[in-house]
Amino acid sequence: MILAAERAQGRANKMEASMNVAKIFLAGAAACALLAGAAMADPVQVRNGRFEAPVSANQMSRVVILGEKIVEVRKLDDPEGPQIIVEASEATGDVFVGFDGDVTGKTFSVFFITNTGRTIQGVLVPAAIDGQTVQVQVDPATQGRMEQRPDRRAPYQETLTGLIRLMFNGESPEGVVRQVLNEKAGAAGPFAVRVSEIYDVAGLRGQVLELRNTTDTKQAVVGDTFFVPGVLAVAVSAETLAPQQVGRVFVVEEH
Repeated sequence: MILAAERAQGRANKMEASMNVAKIFLAGAAACALLAGAAMADPVQVRNGRFEAPVSANQMSRVVILGEKIVEVRKLDDPEGPQIIVEASEATGDVFVGFDGDVTGKTFSVFFITNTGRTIQGVLVPAAIDGQTVQVQVDPATQGRMEQRPDRRAPYQETLTGLIRLMFNGESPEGVVRQVLNEKAGAAGPFAVRVSEIYDVAGLRGQVLELRNTTDTKQAVVGDTFFVPGVLAVAVSAETLAPQQVGRVFVVEEH
């Protein structure tokens, strides 16, 4: 009983700490906005609907998508691990980002939905740097193509981000068909790769690929390499894998 009480108290302390961090985060957002102009990083480019950028591990950072406003944010994080805290500004269409807990060596995936109907995946890498404004530049060629025809991801926006979240957490609520596979892994460059799960919902198919680094050195997991015709979104659980480390890649395509 004493052990159970200690665990309950630990959960309560953690919840209280998270609430305090959130309060501090929201109270400081206005101050961060005032300082944003003095701490501008060079623009990062969106490639295949995705960008990667370093952000401060200990201070608030601001994310701006140039020429567009962010109207909604979806995030992926481990419920048992450190959390990423995001707060969107309705007035400016910017997003403020902070962290709760030790994020050393972690990466976080955040999906930004803009006022043009675009969904952009941001891979945010906490680092020992000052808080700054991350300017995100959409590829002009991509922008031109989108003006000529609607983004084919648009009809699936809610389902798309929701499906990636389900795959990340291994969940299968009503209406989602989930298959857990036990296939043998095949060699693909420095990795042993196998499909571990398949999801079907609302005209979309999601695949969870399990990658194991079979080499003696660190290997980068490049999400862009999984973009082939028909693929709408790709997310990765880790940007690099140590020797023998296992990671996951989440792929969503039209079905």
